[in-house]
Amino acid sequence: MTTSTCPKCGAAASGRFCSSCATPLGDATCGACGASITPGARFCHVCGKPSAGGGSDSGGQRQVWPWILATVMGVVMIAVIFYQVGQSSGEPTPAAQQQAAPAQGGFGAATTDLSTMTPREQADRLFDRVMRAHESGNAQEVAFFAPMAIQTYGLLESLDADARYHVGLIATIAGDLAAAVAQADSLDAEFPGHLMVAMIRSRVAQMQQDAAGQQAAYAAFLANVDAELAAQRPEYEAHQRVVDSFRAEAEASGVVQN
Repeated sequence: MTTSTCPKCGAAASGRFCSSCATPLGDATCGACGASITPGARFCHVCGKPSAGGGSDSGGQRQVWPWILATVMGVVMIAVIFYQVGQSSGEPTPAAQQQAAPAQGGFGAATTDLSTMTPREQADRLFDRVMRAHESGNAQEVAFFAPMAIQTYGLLESLDADARYHVGLIATIAGDLAAAVAQADSLDAEFPGHLMVAMIRSRVAQMQQDAAGQQAAYAAFLANVDAELAAQRPEYEAHQRVVDSFRAEAEASGVVQN
């Protein structure tokens, strides 16, 4: 076997590659233009492209780095969104148990990575975030998280009464009153007399400064409250504070029940 000297590191070498630094020892060919290049050369003397064995500054590595950087930046952005949604100063209790009217107290939620949650848990966590932002008067956060929350609920296979109430409430806060009414109508069609139908319609009427509509919502609520609470629906238990608060508000309004 013929022994030669590596043109790059000077070590004695044989075969096609140097055993010390892996530099090609035979005639090399440029991968870009096909010209013969000197073994160990980092660039083609004809077209100037980096050679395949020309060291750590190869074109392949330069092409890989942008993809690595983009991947890292994408992971960072996702982590930031998860952190923002999970961040909270409230009690670490379930999302459904924290819902309350803005005037009635906070919407606590523990810091949690959304990627570990089910789709419904993610939607409820976003609902909590919207409600806390609304309560604190942070319109910018409401505008950012409300569409995200509604979209997340929209990805669920179906919406139960609790989820429809959440979507209706978010839509009202976001100013999409037609969407809120649509949720109330859907809930009413599935569960006639459901208390959260009146609660959504009351909020919409309040936003529209519709006194007659709000009185009608109060009357509907009071007409059904006893029977509905006796049904012990889980959403009433989850939102007990706001249901009790709305009942007191309806009774204080002096509305005459039919």
